[in-house]
Amino acid sequence: MTCHAGGLDHVVDDSAQADAVEVPVATLDSLLDGQVPVAMKIDVEGFELRALKGASRTLASPELKAIVIELQDWTLKKFGTSERECRALLMGFGFQPHSYDPATRTLTQVAAGTARELNEIFVRPDDMVAERLASGETVGRLGIADFPALHD
Repeated sequence: MTCHAGGLDHVVDDSAQADAVEVPVATLDSLLDGQVPVAMKIDVEGFELRALKGASRTLASPELKAIVIELQDWTLKKFGTSERECRALLMGFGFQPHSYDPATRTLTQVAAGTARELNEIFVRPDDMVAERLASGETVGRLGIADFPALHD
């Protein structure tokens, strides 16, 4: 794995690459060892499909309600896959793509591949998710006006 590119560090095939370090790899299913989170965030710079395939038991569990995942063809293609393939796998486990409006705290189902953000939200249809969003504590949002140094 590269180690000096910040948020763009990624898996490499050649550990002899000058900026590469060896890191241990394990499947999510083995790491979770039967425990299932309510939600997961996956951002592994193009390795998303392999991460998802290593989480098949977790993805099949009805306890997992939501996945936020970064999908970009330009990183996925490095590993011979695509956004479409990742979405198809998630949808095969019953997850549907959604957009989220933080102002109203609502999720809206959208057509696959229409998200305008790098991170896509996939939710398994379940009343618990909507109830949890509606009952959660409101968190303030900062805007540019909160940072005077940025507009002086």
